[in-house]
Amino acid sequence: MPYATVTSEGGLLPTEILDGAAAGDLPGQQPEDFGFSSATALADDISRVWQLAKIQWQRFQARRADLRPNESAMSLTRELWVLPLLRSLEYAPVRNQTAYLVQNRSFALSHRADEREDAFPIHIESLEQSLDARPPSGRPRISP
Repeated sequence: MPYATVTSEGGLLPTEILDGAAAGDLPGQQPEDFGFSSATALADDISRVWQLAKIQWQRFQARRADLRPNESAMSLTRELWVLPLLRSLEYAPVRNQTAYLVQNRSFALSHRADEREDAFPIHIESLEQSLDARPPSGRPRISP
């Protein structure tokens, strides 16, 4: 099935998964999976969070418009967009104090989903930073 807003490249998201998600057939897509008793309660919560996200995005964009030409938007992106969005989705992001070490390789990821050491990693970058290019400062040495 073709999707207007999603393009599957390679094998990262097989079309069977996209089709299952669109049909609501995948595990974890029922209201009970989110702690809700009905589809109406889930839809109401989704609507509430969507409205909060739109307001936060407008605040972020208004402040972003005030940035000077070469000013980094890192703190602004983190504090006025990404962290509030994650909190509205009931995450409690925590800044990592050290890099993740996986098979003797170091990964300097900025945050994790909550205070647990095994919480999933989150990496926040400035909205102005290209995800395909190394930062102008040269640090880190690889693109996000």
